[in-house]
Amino acid sequence: MAHVSIPQQPGSGGRIPKGVFGIAGAFLILIALVALYLVSPFFTVGEYERTVVTRFGQFSSVAGPGLHFRIPFVNGLEAFPIGIQRMQKDHLNTYTVDNQELDAVVTLNYRIAEGDVRRIYTTNRDYRANLESFMIDRFKREMGKINITQVAAHRGDVALAVYKSLQTEALELFGVTIVDFQINDIRYTDQYRKAVDAAAIAKAKVEQSEQERRQAEVNAQRLKIQAEGEANAVREQARGKADGELLLATAQAKGKELVGLAEAKALEAQGQALRSNDALIQLEFAKRWSGNLPVNMYAGAPLPFLNLTPAEAAKAGR
Repeated sequence: MAHVSIPQQPGSGGRIPKGVFGIAGAFLILIALVALYLVSPFFTVGEYERTVVTRFGQFSSVAGPGLHFRIPFVNGLEAFPIGIQRMQKDHLNTYTVDNQELDAVVTLNYRIAEGDVRRIYTTNRDYRANLESFMIDRFKREMGKINITQVAAHRGDVALAVYKSLQTEALELFGVTIVDFQINDIRYTDQYRKAVDAAAIAKAKVEQSEQERRQAEVNAQRLKIQAEGEANAVREQARGKADGELLLATAQAKGKELVGLAEAKALEAQGQALRSNDALIQLEFAKRWSGNLPVNMYAGAPLPFLNLTPAEAAKAGR
């Protein structure tokens, strides 16, 4: 026969469930640890932090790295990191000077100088929120000075301007030293991206048309040069032929001129010879005489064409 046990309710039979002691024990241990922390007279400070020690809520001192003593319930502690801290905004919305919207991802690196810990504690304990608001304002101010089309080209200039503004004013206002400011990404609206794509396509078409126009001009210029070359060749050929004919005609005319001059010179020389020597005239008459004597001859008349003295005639008669 099986044995069946029936669980008893708390208080019945004077038994208490075991789980109650487990929960109560853990709670007691937790309370003990908190109490130990609160009443512990020692605390430690890390290498890259400084701890402000207060006395009944008022600033007392700044504790450096190492183990320190405090009075429980009298001294309060608040740690401040002095290493480089990073603040990033993933969706920083702003507008450009031409009222175009964009989102930016920006990163600010900063740190608290050891000498400014007390100042920040007493005057600017919410320094991180104040610094974030200040960074956003300066970024929007600088981005609002440029056109949307200049954002990509002047991204570094905007980042540098924001950095210089923060570097000068953040230390003075908040006691925070600015290490670096970066614009990690620029996100344009879908409408603007579509407009940019359409403009790029239109520009590409214009450039293609311009290239085709230039190519057509090059082809036309080439054909013009070719036609001019052919025309010049024909012109030079005709000019060469004309020059050749002119030279030939000139040579022929010159030859005739020389022949005429030679004949004139010969006649002139012959006339000069005849004028200077009468015998040559008589010789020419003799050459031209046919040998026939006149039919009628009178006494004392000279022989035709022979102008001879009586002595010369007598000698000729022998």
